[in-house]
Amino acid sequence: MSLFRSFLFAPGNHPRRIEKALTLDADAVILDLEDACPLAEKVRSRATVACRSAGRTDFIGPVTGSNARRRSALNLTGQVLASTIDAVKALQKGSPAVRIVQAALNYLGPMTERPTFYPAVAGRTNLVMDPRVVPITDARTLAALPSLEREGFTLAEQPTKVSDFRDVDQVHDRYLEEIAALVQQLSGADEVRASPGPIVRFVDRANASWAANTAPAARFVHGDYTDTSAREHFLPQVAKAEEVLSRYRRIVVYQTWRALSDPPQDVPLAITDVRSVSRDDLITADTILGEVYGGKPQSFEYSMCRYNPAHRWYYFSQMRIDEVLVFKGYDFDVTRPARLPHTAFDDPSAPPGCAPRASVEARAFAFFA
Repeated sequence: MSLFRSFLFAPGNHPRRIEKALTLDADAVILDLEDACPLAEKVRSRATVACRSAGRTDFIGPVTGSNARRRSALNLTGQVLASTIDAVKALQKGSPAVRIVQAALNYLGPMTERPTFYPAVAGRTNLVMDPRVVPITDARTLAALPSLEREGFTLAEQPTKVSDFRDVDQVHDRYLEEIAALVQQLSGADEVRASPGPIVRFVDRANASWAANTAPAARFVHGDYTDTSAREHFLPQVAKAEEVLSRYRRIVVYQTWRALSDPPQDVPLAITDVRSVSRDDLITADTILGEVYGGKPQSFEYSMCRYNPAHRWYYFSQMRIDEVLVFKGYDFDVTRPARLPHTAFDDPSAPPGCAPRASVEARAFAFFA
């Protein structure tokens, strides 16, 4: 049995530090997935460690056993152990197959009039759909987790203290505070302000207990912002536009999506790699809110999307309530890609009888000095 006289701990969320640690003379390198990793980066860190350890004959794997003190000394919790063991075993068998499903997504079809969506008034929407069957990659099976700055989206861990997402006060107060904190941690922004009005959504066959004060899933490819609506409609909801536009060099809107129903989700959210989307693919449309929302109807612009075979689609299967999909909704620096199209879709691999999907989405403005 080898005698390990020196141990070098390397944070699992820093690939360059891992690479450096493996070149040094320590008898053992311990890739730390617990205290050294911020909560929002744990999912990415597990994938990084699993990929780096794949194929190494000197990789022992996560430490297990009944000695709780020993496990604690190596900073590995049971949940992290389970996730890492599964990932490493899969990788050590060889390159894992990337999982892809084929599903129909509703793009915008040819129209001679301006697209208009009435989410609360039946029979008024004039959208012409162009259904296309496209490959959608399960991003959970990728060797590296997508990032906000590269693909425009990522998956983060964030337990929530909201005990009931049907409680409007909890969702509007406590949950928005959590989302602002998550976006600040992921983006490194100098200031983050959550947008009012988080939305709880349900699929068509969800039971009535979810239906109150919620909205159905949006089943067409769209982006929630245009250059006009981001600046003139949504920014004034969180700040005085002139003040923040002069004070900050960059403003980014981040959107978040959390599944509230147990995995697997029958109607998950599909998102594009923002690098595969051209501005020419996006068509300005109008959302008109009806009187069912109270007060006089409001309207604002959003983006519909035309089909383009270059689009690369992704989703995350088996989402847990402590996971959050975060993606770019809009970047005030128009030279950077943003306005990431997304849509709900029917996952053909979901087993019959799984729980109807329920979810919550919220947005936050990140300000960079």
